[in-house]
Amino acid sequence: NYAILVTEQERFIVHSTLKRLALSLKQQGFVRVHRSYIVPVDKIDSIEDNRLRIGETLIPIGKSYRAKLMGQLHFI
Repeated sequence: NYAILVTEQERFIVHSTLKRLALSLKQQGFVRVHRSYIVPVDKIDSIEDNRLRIGETLIPIGKSYRAKLMGQLHFI
């Protein structure tokens, strides 16, 4: 059980499950969007079909995670 954390500057390998990380990071504004991805809500630039964009990176949105993601987004 390990996860790769990607920041703007570095990549880290941590000994943890994504489920445990998602619970830990929830209060800091992160949301699980796919079985393989947790992202910071404030860094999401756009949502295109079943993917979201953070900078130039496209990340898939899993069907079972989409409703929770949309509930956490604040639209103007």
